[in-house]
Amino acid sequence: HGECVLQGILIECSIFADLCEPAYLDEIRDLLRKLIQNKIKILPQSIADAAMHDKKNLDEKIHFVVPVNLGQTKETTATKEEFVRRLKAFAKSEENFVYPAF
Repeated sequence: HGECVLQGILIECSIFADLCEPAYLDEIRDLLRKLIQNKIKILPQSIADAAMHDKKNLDEKIHFVVPVNLGQTKETTATKEEFVRRLKAFAKSEENFVYPAF
């Protein structure tokens, strides 16, 4: 379970990198990559479908709380389509995650 939480933090920080302080983002990515031991498959549509059922969502948008700097977070939302697009881009660029080609 703990590794899944770490993977989720890495994914959120990475797909919303535009919200994060660059030095903090580099630091958190480096740390999390060292701790994550198992590769996981990223199935963007399935993840987005599940995320749509989260109780924190607003107006048909997926709600996120992104760590943007040490001790700071920022709340943001994304449409399901935007979330899928961001997940696909992340999964294709990240070595600890596998984006299966169907």
